Order: sequence, then C-alpha cells, then structure tokens
Amino acid sequence: MSLRITATTMTEEASGHRAHRAADGGWIVTGHPGRIFTRDQAITALTIAEVLALAPPPEDPLWLFVNGWRAELDLPPLTPANLLYGTRPQSAKTTAAPRNPARSNTYEVTSS
Repeated sequence: MSLRITATTMTEEASGHRAHRAADGGWIVTGHPGRIFTRDQAITALTIAEVLALAPPPEDPLWLFVNGWRAELDLPPLTPANLLYGTRPQSAKTTAAPRNPARSNTYEVTSS
C-alpha cells in the first residue's frame, strides 16, 4: 500500500485518489463531494480507495476491514457483489469503477 502524505496533500497511487487540506484545516477527498474530513478520516478514505483499486477476491478477509473503515466514515458497507456487478448501496459516496462480469472471475452458486 502506498499513501504519500504531506502537510497539505495526500496521494494514493493505486486508485489515483487525492486529498488536499482546506483553508479551515479540514481535508477534501476525491470521490466524496461536499464532505470535509479530519486528517485521520482522509487517510481512512484513501486507504479504502486503494483496497478497492486492488480489487481483492470476495473471500479475502480484507473486506472485513474495508467495511469497518467505511463505518468509521459513516458510509454503508460494500459487498464483493456490489463491486462485481457494478452496484452500490443507495447512500454510498465513494466511486468504484464497475466491473464487466464477462471479464471478472465468476463464482457460480448452485442450490441442492
């Protein structure tokens, strides 16, 4: 994971998301229009963006952390299905590129 932090900017390389310090001392993060974050919240938002850019498989335990971090930012949880099929919870404020199911790993579920 690669997050660069200075006194006035933060850059996350995998997703290309950035944050900059506002005049009032808060932080503005790409993908979260209209929100002002604390420094720690901005780091959390960029960490989430990086994990989403890396696209871990659905069974990866990292998803448990992602949803914990999203809860810290008052964002609804994501599921691997949300990302696999390009759907997001109603109030999600982050942006994630929808995946093309034809080019993604397919997980077939059969009922017995």
